[in-house]
Amino acid sequence: MEQYMIGISDKDAARLGLEKYDNGIYKIERGSIGIIYDETVGFIKR
Repeated sequence: MEQYMIGISDKDAARLGLEKYDNGIYKIERGSIGIIYDETVGFIKR
């Protein structure tokens, strides 16, 4: 599963509106790929 994980600060996660799960992991919904996250460049600044 590590190949699908990246690091993000709590500040950036809050800015992007990501929900934090009990285990401290944020999840990006599939529908958000291309909107807030690009598989090539990472998080998209807005």
